[in-house]
Formats: sequence, structure tokens, C-alpha cells
Amino acid sequence: MADFRDQDKYGLTVSEAKKVLGVCERKVRGLIAEGKLPHFRVGRSVRIPWQPLKEWMDQGGTEGGRR
Repeated sequence: MADFRDQDKYGLTVSEAKKVLGVCERKVRGLIAEGKLPHFRVGRSVRIPWQPLKEWMDQGGTEGGRR
């Protein structure tokens, strides 16, 4: 994983975000598809900006621990 300065500039990959969130890649992609997780695209690559992701996690995300 790149250092946090690079993550601020380029965002996290889906693979990096899944490690941060502690979920599978499919869950990260599902949250993105539902519009619940901040993201942007660089060509075909999906990136999740670090600071908005951190704020999203600090607010409890949108899942609220439901199963």
C-alpha cells in the first residue's frame, strides 16, 4: 500500500479499501454501486479517496452493523 500522501492524491484501490474496511472486494464494489461509498474513476480503475472514506467510517458508514 502506498503512503497516505499518495492515497490522498490517487485514492485507494478497491483491494486496499477492502483491507481498511475489513470486508470482501464484492462488498466494497456493492457499496460503490449503491452510491454509499465515495469514489471516483481513473479510466476503468475505481478509486476511493482516503479522507472521505475516513469520514464515512467515522460516521459509522451506512451499514450500521446490520446483517
